Amino acid sequence: MKIQCRLDYFFLSKSLRSLIADVKIVADIFSDHCALCLSVHTEEQKTKRGPGFWKFNNSLLTDGTYVELITQKVYLNL
Repeated sequence: MKIQCRLDYFFLSKSLRSLIADVKIVADIFSDHCALCLSVHTEEQKTKRGPGFWKFNNSLLTDGTYVELITQKVYLNL
């Protein structure tokens, strides 16, 4: 008897469902499993970016107010 299991799942919060653009199952020649590709639309993709690159200011991590605000934002969006 041959036992097979599916491993192709993405777990997302309900608030992210509307942002899903596409999901594909892609065969991989180097493995006996297939890869899952998930495309997500974000607000960043709709906005034009300026020249140069963004660099995070590490000193913000020592600011308790900033860390608390970001933590709340992340946990509210889950």
